[in-house]
Amino acid sequence: MSRHTRKWPRILLGAYSIALFTGTHWPKLPSIDVPGKDKTLHVVAYAILAGLLLNVLARRTWPARGVSLAAVTLAIVAIAGALDEWTQPYFGRTCDLFDWLADMAGAVGMSIAYLLAMAPRQGRLGS
Repeated sequence: MSRHTRKWPRILLGAYSIALFTGTHWPKLPSIDVPGKDKTLHVVAYAILAGLLLNVLARRTWPARGVSLAAVTLAIVAIAGALDEWTQPYFGRTCDLFDWLADMAGAVGMSIAYLLAMAPRQGRLGS
């Protein structure tokens, strides 16, 4: 794999992270209130973030694989989600524990999908 091919996942992760942070800190715009829409957006947004992060970390020469890689990803996403929620009041938004829990639900779901996809290749989930 060429050096240029390897950098695209990192560029995509960086661009997505910036877009996600910007979108979650933009002053609230009026929207149609659909029950559960906000939490669904959090789950999907952070599942994508976790998927991109898993992709970047798995491509590196990082020794962690399987459960270890998923745990590192979850820790990074947990911190990013907490910082995201914690800083929102400075931008006229609200800090919501349930938004963070929805973020984590998306990250956990993507991590489980990664582990299930890797299990057949490794014959086990790895360490």
